[in-house]
Amino acid sequence: MIEKMSTFATHHRWTVIILFVIITIFFAFQLKDIKVDPTIESMMPDDYPAKLRMDKIEEIFGGTEFTLITFQSKDILAEKTLKRLKTITRALERTKGIEDVISLTNFKDIRAEDGSMVVESMIKRIPRDENKREDLRTKIKNNEMIFGELVSEDFTATAIIAILQEDVIDDVIIKQIRQILEKFPGDEETHIGGMPATRAIMSDLMIRDVSFFIPAGLLIMLIFLFVCFREIRGVFLPFSVVIMSIIVGTGFIVLFHWKFQIITMLLPVFLIAVANDYGIHIIANYQEENLKLKLGKKQILKNVIHSLTTPVMATGITTIFGLLCLQSHIILPAKQVGILSSIGVVFALFGSLLFIPAVLSLLPRSKYIRSDQSTHFLEKILKKMINLVNKYPKRILLYTSILIIICLIGCFQINVDTNLVKFFKKNSEVYQTNEIIKKYFGGVSGISIVAKGDIKNPEIMKKIDWLVEKMEKREMLGNISSISKVIRKMNKVMHDDLDEFDRIPDTREMIAQYFLLYNMSGDPEDFEKMVDFNFENALISARISSSSNDVLKKEFNYINNLVNSLEDSPFTIVGGYVEMELEVSSAIVKGQIISLFLSLFMIGGIVALFFRSVVAGLLSAAPLAMAISILFGLMGFFKIELNVATAILSAIMIGVGVDYTIHFLWRYRDEIKKGKSYEEAISITLITTGRGIIFNALSVVIGFLVLFLSGFRPLQYFGFLITVSISACLIGALLILPSICVIFKPKFLEK
Repeated sequence: MIEKMSTFATHHRWTVIILFVIITIFFAFQLKDIKVDPTIESMMPDDYPAKLRMDKIEEIFGGTEFTLITFQSKDILAEKTLKRLKTITRALERTKGIEDVISLTNFKDIRAEDGSMVVESMIKRIPRDENKREDLRTKIKNNEMIFGELVSEDFTATAIIAILQEDVIDDVIIKQIRQILEKFPGDEETHIGGMPATRAIMSDLMIRDVSFFIPAGLLIMLIFLFVCFREIRGVFLPFSVVIMSIIVGTGFIVLFHWKFQIITMLLPVFLIAVANDYGIHIIANYQEENLKLKLGKKQILKNVIHSLTTPVMATGITTIFGLLCLQSHIILPAKQVGILSSIGVVFALFGSLLFIPAVLSLLPRSKYIRSDQSTHFLEKILKKMINLVNKYPKRILLYTSILIIICLIGCFQINVDTNLVKFFKKNSEVYQTNEIIKKYFGGVSGISIVAKGDIKNPEIMKKIDWLVEKMEKREMLGNISSISKVIRKMNKVMHDDLDEFDRIPDTREMIAQYFLLYNMSGDPEDFEKMVDFNFENALISARISSSSNDVLKKEFNYINNLVNSLEDSPFTIVGGYVEMELEVSSAIVKGQIISLFLSLFMIGGIVALFFRSVVAGLLSAAPLAMAISILFGLMGFFKIELNVATAILSAIMIGVGVDYTIHFLWRYRDEIKKGKSYEEAISITLITTGRGIIFNALSVVIGFLVLFLSGFRPLQYFGFLITVSISACLIGALLILPSICVIFKPKFLEK
């Protein structure tokens, strides 16, 4: 049927050409409405348990997102530094989108005076001489709620914490904070950290990368196509199909009401690399037929359509099914990339089988004649491959088996890491800021624990305090905030600062009285991130001073076990950003495993159907098995993490890599049918179809090379891994597969 459609396209060429142009223009108009979203929360379905728990916490206590502005100097208690901190704190408090500001200059200190509780600013007046500065230093050291939490223990660093309102736009709020820092300059070294700052920088980098990737990738592809075919039509036709496919595939983001995310950046690069594959085979075959001088233009096109329609359709369908296997992921962007890439490939497939023949039918017969085969560099390589396969097929399979065994060792060393900071290079602002926050202020990955009940009840308050004490003993847990710490502080100061009263009072009346006393001189809103208005829910929050998934999992499980071990536990929710990271990590592993086996099964089945042989399906898995082992082996040996970007590698590699196997087997079977021996069929197939296969693979590799220039480490790794894995698929199709055919002589090839 498709062959008839291709023939129809040559007879109704203008109709086909205009139709493709109209579709492309329609989707081009959609591109202006694309929105960027780099948040990790958007990667998970709305009904996912970790996300629901996070939403519940924010429903009770408001926004939990925060930004840290760090200040470093020789002494942060210097007069100029404190004045700057105070000015910036006040400016932030007046900034729209910021719900609360916690700073050294507005932190509330609790003390007793004449039997009453006094709540006042930690710094009533900025000290101007050394004695007063030392008094303030001692005062800070004696306050465990601020010392080592908001102020570093060596007094060389402090932070301003800006708690953001819900639904605030990252780019807007970070821009406002930067403007405030510029408006009030100083000698201190400043950094803006936290997830909102990380996401804002990611958004800028994503836009920059895509703006660079597309023109750079297209330019590289233009040069590559010209080197391959040495004629304008060989460049223009596959290239035009790539352009149209990118526009159509990307345009569907708007039609589906999705957003452009970190993984979505791979979409245009993938289509640049893959969408021209089908056109490359058609042009390569067209040039091969063009060497037959006795044939007319129409007969050449007819021969091309007849010989390539089925294998091109087969390769397109296997690629599409390989991409659709990404639907097994829980990660939403992975699912979306699978669908969008499939749409782009479908358009490229029909563009190659309809649009290219339609345009070729308009053009005069190509005058280009390929240079003598014996002097052609590529064909010299192919002839060496022919020699290896026909002489040493068993050695090839033996060495391949040894390589696979070595790579399997590396597979067991793969780590999973979804921390967004790991996306950046070590010399980047985001990475360096994160290291400063981890060193001085307990990191940015937060855990939230909600206690439910009568919070003023001493039994519940003591359980909250018990959990806090356990958490404080953990080296990796810091910046722990809890209402129990405030109550203990009040109880101690109201008993002449005696250490024996650094505990939770025994009666509800006493706790209630402390809250009342605080409200008389302080602000009740000081506690709104620790306890709700009705004192029915309390929040314990902490940060982990590590971005390692292993550490996050260890600390999260530790807290979960503590909560579950407590009799009559008041703790109803253990969640937060850490849980989101861990759930995404778990989803990546599950999705990778499922999509890997599903894509192998689906593609093997499709190949078996096309060749009407189960053996053909199994045979197609041989080059892929080698490529998969090399892919994951390298990830293990080179410590390349499995993350949201590399999680889709296997499905893409399998979907694309099987194309080479299909083209080889299809041409090889044709030569066997013509009565050629297995060795002769190998030689003819490699010297003819092998040329198109190499062009095809090189186009994929070259298309992904632009990822090496990305500002994101995972995308750089993706470019490296896809280059290696596609190269492995190519070698598998041109060396391993022919060796298997020579040794075992599969019967389905003779049918």
